[in-house]
This record gives sequence, C-alpha cells and structure tokens, in this order.
Amino acid sequence: MATEMTYLTDKILRRAVERQLEDEFDTHDIIFTLMTDVPREYVYELHQFRDHPVDPFVGLHTRIGHRLASKELHNTVRQLHRKRRSKNCRGKDDECEIWEKVERPIKKHNYQGDTKMTVSHEQIIEACRPILEIVGFHVTQNRNERRFITAYQIWFELRRQGEPICQELINECKGEYVGKGAGSNVGPAQKIAQALGNSRYIETQYLDTRFIKFNDLEPSGEDCGLFRLKS
Repeated sequence: MATEMTYLTDKILRRAVERQLEDEFDTHDIIFTLMTDVPREYVYELHQFRDHPVDPFVGLHTRIGHRLASKELHNTVRQLHRKRRSKNCRGKDDECEIWEKVERPIKKHNYQGDTKMTVSHEQIIEACRPILEIVGFHVTQNRNERRFITAYQIWFELRRQGEPICQELINECKGEYVGKGAGSNVGPAQKIAQALGNSRYIETQYLDTRFIKFNDLEPSGEDCGLFRLKS
C-alpha cells in the first residue's frame, strides 16, 4: 500500500486531478501537471527517491500511480484498468495507466421552512486549499516563504475555475457582495475570510494591501485579511 507522500500530498494530487480537462487522462498528464504547478514540491519529493535502485523518476512516478489508486483518493479519481502510450518526462513514448475523475456530490443541508444551503467552514477551507497551495513563493531573509492572498482573490479564482461551492455561497449570501461596498450584507468573500481566519491550518495577517496582487487582481479596502497555508 502506498502511504501519503511527504511533499506531493493527497491535497496536491487531488488538485492535479481536478486540473485535467479531458474526460480521460493518464499518469503522465498528472505528472506534468505536478511538475508545472508545484515544481518545488515535485523536486523535493523526487529527492526522496535519490537512492532508488532503478531510477529516481521511475520510483517517484510509480509511487504517484499507486497513490492515485489508493482508497484515500477513491472519491477523486478512478483507475480504468486500461493503458495507453504517451510521452514521459524524458520525451519518450511509454505505457501508463488511464484515469477519470470521480464526480463528488455537493452536500446540501436543507432545514424545514428554509430552502437556503448551509456551507460549513470545513467545506470552504477544502475548496480554498488547492488555490492556497499553488500561490507562489518569495525570498525573505534568505528563505522561501509562500505569499499571502486575500479572500476576494480566492473568491474570484474559485469563480474562474467554476467550483461548485460558489453557487452555494451565492445562494446562502443572497448575492455576490464583495469588498467594502457590501455594506451590511455578508458576501462570499467575507464568508471565505471568516472560514480561513478560524482555521488552524491557515496563517492570517493584516498587512498593507498596496502591493498585494494575484492573477492581476488587487484587493479593495485599506484593512483586509491576508491568508496563506502554514508551513
């Protein structure tokens, strides 16, 4: 049984699966997504296989395939038990497994006399984590640190990716109010900020927003929460 990897965690693997555009994809597609989206984590994990008797790449890529087939990821990806040939990381045609996404139903909690959907903090954090995982790093005091982003930037990215939780948040908030113009209404971005601010896995700061930018989006307001995964 393949245990969870140190750097290429199950969360990162789920994100790589969700990034696939085709109905069917192979292990090489997942590997190239990991190499592109999380190069540091990929290299760190590859280093764990430096003493592999055959080849570090073979060791790591085999482990990735085994982990995709594990019971911990059965709600995310399904092995089709078919193979096809595609280019590996060395540019050579090689045979590998074919996979497909598993559609995960959205949990809805309906209460008598109330048709709105209740979204838990845990659901929000689960949806936001893949975005927080791919935020870039910067060098400070001779070490790499992950950048902070705002709840509004996360909300915009969730919308861009078409995440199902977006509609739940819109329904619950009765609109898409964001930023200071929301007035007394609590919008999706505020819901996200509340969830992230209460998570022990997320670091929250209140910093000068003038130089905060992610995917060409800048935060509104002078005082807003900034979030990143704890290292």
